[in-house]
Amino acid sequence: MKLNSMIQSIGMTKRQLRSMLIDEGLYYAGSTLLESYVMGALAHPHMDGRKHW
Repeated sequence: MKLNSMIQSIGMTKRQLRSMLIDEGLYYAGSTLLESYVMGALAHPHMDGRKHW
């Protein structure tokens, strides 16, 4: 919260701050999903959607 107040004090509006926080959250969520998928694929190389019975 302290950082948000400091950023607003130098001229960032509440709308810009909200947009920045949403973009940052989406970036972290997307990169986490991608990294999880890659690590899962490396851990189990047959994760191609086909069933291997």
